[in-house]
Order: sequence, then C-alpha cells, then structure tokens
Amino acid sequence: IEVPPATGTKKKILDVKKNKENLIIQYLIEGYGWIRKTEAIILVEKDIVDAVIVKRQNGYVFLRSRPDSTKTNNLDK
Repeated sequence: IEVPPATGTKKKILDVKKNKENLIIQYLIEGYGWIRKTEAIILVEKDIVDAVIVKRQNGYVFLRSRPDSTKTNNLDK
C-alpha cells in the first residue's frame, strides 16, 4: 500500500470484514477503502490511522478504534 505524507488529520476505521471464524480480515479505512489487516496495522504504526494495535497473549493481533461514549462504534466485537 502506498503511504502518503502525513497531513495532520488521522484517518478513521469505518467498518470491518470478518472470516468464517469471526476474525477480522479487512478494515475499511477512510480515504483508502478496504485493505488487509496487515496493511491497516502498518498505517496505524505510521500514525496515519487513528486506532490502537491490540496484541493478545495467544499472538492474535488486531486493531481497535479509540474508545468513546458510543459503544457500538468501538470495534469491540
């Protein structure tokens, strides 16, 4: 994925796609469209997307939006 220069405004995660095992496999990123999880993680590491990288003890890595008062948009599930 081509990473543009930082503009000061971080992009948001708008939606997710899950596989049959209910694991997140793609993220809908504002301005990028649907991208694979590995690419989305790179964008978060480069401070382009506003999200948190979560690493579980079992090795599973995924992204979460930053929590706010609206629970339905926090990518909890």
